[in-house]
Amino acid sequence: MATNAWANIVELQKNSNGVYYINMPKSGVDTLNIPANVTTFKVYDDGGGLWPFSSDCDGHLVIIAPEDRLLRFSGNLFGTYIENSRRYAVGALIIWDGIRVDDSDEGVEDLFWKIGDDIIPNTLSSGNSLTFHFWQYNSRHTSTGIDVSVTLVDANAPHEIIVEDVSGGSVVCNQTEANTGASVTLTAAADDGYVLDHIEIIDERRDTVEMIGGTWLTGNEATFTMPNAAVTITPKFVSEDEGP
Repeated sequence: MATNAWANIVELQKNSNGVYYINMPKSGVDTLNIPANVTTFKVYDDGGGLWPFSSDCDGHLVIIAPEDRLLRFSGNLFGTYIENSRRYAVGALIIWDGIRVDDSDEGVEDLFWKIGDDIIPNTLSSGNSLTFHFWQYNSRHTSTGIDVSVTLVDANAPHEIIVEDVSGGSVVCNQTEANTGASVTLTAAADDGYVLDHIEIIDERRDTVEMIGGTWLTGNEATFTMPNAAVTITPKFVSEDEGP
């Protein structure tokens, strides 16, 4: 990234309800260093929580938390303008997993990228920083913009393990939560007339978690290494006629 490209330091504000918030810059790059005493705050476009974003806005917000914290975010992108029953996509948002303010910052993946309206799902960063990039996609119109809640999470806390209920059998996990790097064991039990086809493990960043075992070819037990995020485990059982 360019030297000092994100050196414009900004601070959280507090509204009349005592809620911390920050507005995106209309242009350029702002950096927000989260104080140690703050646990949650809002991110809005440059129009704030009540007003539309500016015409021709195109700004970056770099958010940096204390080193022992991760950033969990969720919210809404309101990037559509309606005129004469026609919908126009007018706003776009990318949220990067780390610091990325220009095209030279390769290797920083996007956790969210959308033009128009969308729900921003509950997502956890892999480190202590995020970059929001919001811009006007269609210069004819503006709209409400973005409303995102960000919560700081202890990077050393264990992550939740969720096992989905499915038909044809069940899977038992030896833990309900685990720390990053821990070995987790799953044991599958098929109902009469069924066999285990496979087990899918997805973390809250929507990445697939690799495992050993977890099919009728490898037995009814599987193991995986806990990622730095909560996981959801979904087994699939099929009838014996479809199995081996």
